[in-house]
Formats: sequence, structure tokens, C-alpha cells
Amino acid sequence: MNDCKFIGRITKDPEYRVTPSGSEVVSFDLAVQRKFKNNDGEYESDFIRCVAFKKTAEFINNFAKKGYVMSVSGEMRNNNYEDQNGVKHYGMQLIVNNVDSTVLFLNKKKDETQTTQTTSNNYGSYGTPATTTTGTNTNPFNNSTGPIDINDDDLPF
Repeated sequence: MNDCKFIGRITKDPEYRVTPSGSEVVSFDLAVQRKFKNNDGEYESDFIRCVAFKKTAEFINNFAKKGYVMSVSGEMRNNNYEDQNGVKHYGMQLIVNNVDSTVLFLNKKKDETQTTQTTSNNYGSYGTPATTTTGTNTNPFNNSTGPIDINDDDLPF
């Protein structure tokens, strides 16, 4: 099974483009820290090349930037090609299927205004959004010291 998950920091702003056929693509590198220290007592990192398509690409382009911590999952694929000079290049890249929006939104500063309210932890599977946009925060648990207004119609049973 080819199922990979990585948590790391974005090394530079994601590169967003639209293909001639109209498909959205975003590519970025994720620096993933290793679990162990080297001989100098420092952690080393691996740099994972990532590519996302369609709505997932749009989501990353809108909300991710250099330095943000990001949790992604997807499939590793060979990225082997031959350039114009006949030189063969070998590599791997992660095709991003899901982005954990909870981790991504932890990067937001408290003073930034946020109008996107997350309803699920994941955004992905090539464009199945898991967010809803609301103008105001309608969380019934905002007033944690007083009673909570919940109608019988709101209960699932």
C-alpha cells in the first residue's frame, strides 16, 4: 500500500499554476525533521517535494505559506524524466491527497481575522472540501460559563 503521511514546515511559498487544460496545480517542499539527532546533537531534515491538484491545490495556495507547519498525506510517485540535453533525472514526489486543516490553521496568528470555520480535520481527496465559510462565529459553546442554547431539532437522536 502506498500511503504516506508527513508533518513539516513549508520551505518557500507554494508555486501555484493552472495547466493549459485548466487544472489547478500547486507544488512545494516540506522540510520534515528526523526523529534522531546526528553526531553533532542536531536534528536533520528531509525535504519532500509535494504536488497537489484541483481543489486541494487551491486550498493550499489560499492558506499555506513559507514557514507554516503542514500535515499532508498522499502517495509517493517516481518523478523520473530526461531533460532537453538527454540527462536523466531521478526523484520522488508526494502526490498530496489530504491536508490536515487543523494543523495548517494553527499557524494563524490570533490577531488575524479568520472567516473560514473548519467542520472536519481533513481537506482533500482531490477536491472534497471539508470547510464551510461563515461570516460570524456561531459556536454555541462560546459562553462556557452560562447555559448553552440548543434546540431539540439540533439533537441527532
